[in-house]
Amino acid sequence: MKIFKIICFFLTASSAFGMIDYHKLMQSFEKKLTFHTVHNLKKIDPLLHRRIQPTVVLANYLIEKYNKDKNCIFYSIGGSPALIIPCCQFLDQKNWSNYRHAAFSGGWYDLYGQSRYTEGPTEEEKLFFRDYLNKIGLHPKNIIEGKERFLFFDLMVSGQGTRSFLSMIFEWTIEFYSSTDPGKIFKILKDKIAIVSFLEFFNTALALKKSFTESLPRKDFMFEQCAPTEEEEKPYNLPPVAPYLDFLKLSVSISKSYGSRLVPSFKKDQWKYENPLLFSLDKKMQTLLYQCYLEIRFPDRETRLHHFRKLEQQ
Repeated sequence: MKIFKIICFFLTASSAFGMIDYHKLMQSFEKKLTFHTVHNLKKIDPLLHRRIQPTVVLANYLIEKYNKDKNCIFYSIGGSPALIIPCCQFLDQKNWSNYRHAAFSGGWYDLYGQSRYTEGPTEEEKLFFRDYLNKIGLHPKNIIEGKERFLFFDLMVSGQGTRSFLSMIFEWTIEFYSSTDPGKIFKILKDKIAIVSFLEFFNTALALKKSFTESLPRKDFMFEQCAPTEEEEKPYNLPPVAPYLDFLKLSVSISKSYGSRLVPSFKKDQWKYENPLLFSLDKKMQTLLYQCYLEIRFPDRETRLHHFRKLEQQ
């Protein structure tokens, strides 16, 4: 029997949101590059290669493990894991629409998501967020009756954000199928959904196991975890995740449009007024993603430099 999976990647180191065709965006971006921008990209290429490559490896791992049949829709939850989505698209260009963002910020559960520490969304706020979920393909009918499977991934420190986001989907699904036995609905959900968690602390894993298990009607969650340090043996041959944090910090430091975030905040009190599908990426962020695009398109550095030289001559 297939069941929900929570796979934990431990970190040893301290956007527009919806369905964006990043490949098309990068092609358009490349046409507008100036000689100065290309020349600077060529100079910083070795540094960015070391930063970007681990993220490419991680994206490729997720595709190989979960989307071999091209029948799985990936969603990054919030801004922290958002850089993995463009890399997935660049690696699997034909199926780019399978890799999407889900805007979400904050949460209303306490540490490790075990119980509510603040008031959850109002009924009106829920309606606005459900409208957004529908627009990005997460209507309960799509999940329960569609042919696709769904993968959600997030960078977790406490788990309260992920827990809050998932509660919105689970509650809506149970309400939408109110005439159906909830146990039957959750049995389908467990077959259709996987949750991948990048966890920073080992105790987060233990607490989340308890939290997610006790918060659902059915308590047969499977909780898989890898070793918290590189010295210990890691199941599933997991790629190192810590370098992704370095790339994330670099990205935030380069793009200052949203302060210390890659994308705007999208908390429950903003659901009524903000439209994540209109969030945009500034030019600095597009430049960084363009380097990811080149890294995958031309894995060999000499080939990338040759491409830079051609662009400079245009």
